[in-house]
Amino acid sequence: MVKNSLNVKRVECILPNVCAVDVLTEETTRIVGVYASESRSWNWEQISPFITNNCVLFGDFNIDLEMDASKAETLLEWADLHSLAPFAPEAPTSRRSNRIIDFAFSNRASIDIQTYSGNTTSDHLPVLAVLLTKIKDKCKGKSVHWKVFNLVTEFTFPYWEVRWLLNDVDDTHNDYVQFLGLLIARSLGHRHTSSSISVNFWSKTKRFIKPSSSSLNALLTHTGEVVYDSSKMCEVAADYYEDFFRKSNTILRLHPYADAPWTDFDNKNDLIPEITLYELLQVVILRKKRNPVMRMD
Repeated sequence: MVKNSLNVKRVECILPNVCAVDVLTEETTRIVGVYASESRSWNWEQISPFITNNCVLFGDFNIDLEMDASKAETLLEWADLHSLAPFAPEAPTSRRSNRIIDFAFSNRASIDIQTYSGNTTSDHLPVLAVLLTKIKDKCKGKSVHWKVFNLVTEFTFPYWEVRWLLNDVDDTHNDYVQFLGLLIARSLGHRHTSSSISVNFWSKTKRFIKPSSSSLNALLTHTGEVVYDSSKMCEVAADYYEDFFRKSNTILRLHPYADAPWTDFDNKNDLIPEITLYELLQVVILRKKRNPVMRMD
């Protein structure tokens, strides 16, 4: 199961219990899933053609990398040939023992993987993994007819002006949104018909229609000149924003210590009194008694 927004391509594979897909993001990621049973008819070298520079291999390997020394060594040697690093969860994945036999190999920088702790009917606990990748979102915008929007809000404002409760804004706003939704649903069904509802609606809203234009006809320069030519308007706008966002030539980066303001004390002009060696030793002894762990090296 793959999210609809992701483009995935199935990679042809004839090996039993092995499947591979390419997730077509900015950098194609290949995901290979295997079930390596004890009686499998293929070896690890037959998986090698499916390994790419950006690949993740998930599976039930029936091998614990720490407990099964000889089998694990063979698998790890094959993984090293393809620069694949093992990523195993901390908790056991077998429900019949404390072995971790479900994990992943990858040549990516890092994979977050953990054992699923929920209910399952299998004798293995599934593993959950997070793969970081870059995806270009396909943003679907909405085309808003602002003249119609302005018309509807002006038409409904007198009705809601007397019903707007400032002491209960949340409920009033919800009622207003619901009202607009019902109004849109009702208007869409009758706006292009010759029914009395449509005629009555448009006859009442015509007086709210105001001629307006959102186009920019001219620019006023700093000298007071009015520029009407479109190409010159672009140059004036470009010069203005280049100057507006230009990096300043004088940037002051204050040092947190050297440039810090002087601390003002009430007795800053008083001279520091002289002290004898005996008085100094008495102060040190007194401080040492207050703090027994103090050391004077």
